[in-house]
Amino acid sequence: MQTIVIRGSRFENIKEIHEFLADALCFPDYYGKNLDALHDVLGELPRTEEVQFVVLFSGKMEENLTSKLEKLVMVLEDSAAENPNLQVIAADEREE
Repeated sequence: MQTIVIRGSRFENIKEIHEFLADALCFPDYYGKNLDALHDVLGELPRTEEVQFVVLFSGKMEENLTSKLEKLVMVLEDSAAENPNLQVIAADEREE
């Protein structure tokens, strides 16, 4: 199983997150880097490939990014509902 960790505190905007996901999962060049396109390419992932997304929210994130990350989690969860090989975990990232 491949685990993709998205630490909200490490990104300045949603575009960076889309680029991170495209690189991590080797999305095709035509990936539109938006939520609709994300849902589409996740639906095209081979059903034999297991992927777990761990999305970590942080108090250090700007409110705008927090809102967009929440929408991203919803798309990931919708995609996971359609593809049993996708898993999503969303949690608060705690500073130690």
